[in-house]
Amino acid sequence: MSEAVQGYEPLEGLEVTPDGTAMPGRTLLRLADLGARSRAIGLTLRPNDVIVAVDGVPFEGNSEELAQRLKQPEPESEFIDEDEDTEIIEFVLTIYRSGIFFEVITSGPIGGRLEFDEPEHVEVILDAFRNRKVYPVKEYNKYEVYRDFHKKCLVISHERSSVPGVLPIVWLVENRMWEAFWAIAAVYVLMFNIHIVVFVISYILTCVYFGRGQLIFHRSYAQFQEKQFWQFLAARSPLEAQVKCRELDEQCDFEFSLVPPPRKRRIQPATA
Repeated sequence: MSEAVQGYEPLEGLEVTPDGTAMPGRTLLRLADLGARSRAIGLTLRPNDVIVAVDGVPFEGNSEELAQRLKQPEPESEFIDEDEDTEIIEFVLTIYRSGIFFEVITSGPIGGRLEFDEPEHVEVILDAFRNRKVYPVKEYNKYEVYRDFHKKCLVISHERSSVPGVLPIVWLVENRMWEAFWAIAAVYVLMFNIHIVVFVISYILTCVYFGRGQLIFHRSYAQFQEKQFWQFLAARSPLEAQVKCRELDEQCDFEFSLVPPPRKRRIQPATA
């Protein structure tokens, strides 16, 4: 079989020139395989997800061009200053999955094995994408969604809060982490009964711990509730994140729900 453009075999139905190269046309990349270790796994992408756009602009290149587009800039000097903060550029990827668009944020190539999607499918996706508004990356926040066997979801924001670093026990109440709340409250009471200085030291330590590790603790608490990591999303608000989860799975329900409860499916009676 003749080789296609950029090392790919020509897709079925794609026009080919006499020398065996594919005719230029509208193309989108489809994730054919996640690979053993790739950023696509952390972004919770799935096989057959289509990469539609980068920063709101449709991307119609090949996999090498996508990797180059998402690559971090090279340092200006070969000498690395340990005190200098390295700038990390983040990109908004628009993904198409089973008729649904959603955004994720990546700071580098996604990896995995990418192939060109079918031309007729590409046209359908790009026609639908014309009416979609994609915002600059700074307007998005990252969300991790954990859910249990009953599809009860907990949406965790990557946005840091100042509350756990000052009033950790209040933060635990706000997030209804009752087991952790009672444990920390018991520690405070015990330390106070020992000595006020011991209480102050324990309070400062818990403030430092929850202030720095709030995201890690939130993840651990979700797993304590027997919830598993399900979806990574970029959204501008918790409401938008929940709406997008509901689009991806209409049976999702939420802790701290901002959307109506899911519609119950009718069970068809068995026929004799």
